[in-house]
Amino acid sequence: YGFFSFNNDKGFFTANSIGNKFASYLEAGLPIICLENYKLVESIIKKYGIGFSVSKEELGNFRDILNKKNKSDYANNVEEARTEFSMEKRIKDLEYFFEKVKVYKGSKIEKRH
Repeated sequence: YGFFSFNNDKGFFTANSIGNKFASYLEAGLPIICLENYKLVESIIKKYGIGFSVSKEELGNFRDILNKKNKSDYANNVEEARTEFSMEKRIKDLEYFFEKVKVYKGSKIEKRH
């Protein structure tokens, strides 16, 4: 398993962050475990069936939780998630982003900064 940042912060940044660890775990073929306050990561790992989240209070029973989970089910789904998040699949999104940055760099808004 890959453990995604066990920070107990409940702020906006934590709830919406997805660091490079996420991609590293997928590349390594590892299912992901996170605290439930990482809402974006939690939603992705549940959607793709590639891991699970726990509450801070559940960490005392973590061994029992792990024993009830079937790691191979999560691991089998990692390959599909890797494909979904691959650069080849997301190149159009990246090109769109760069085009928007290029337009912004030539705008009056950018020149005020």
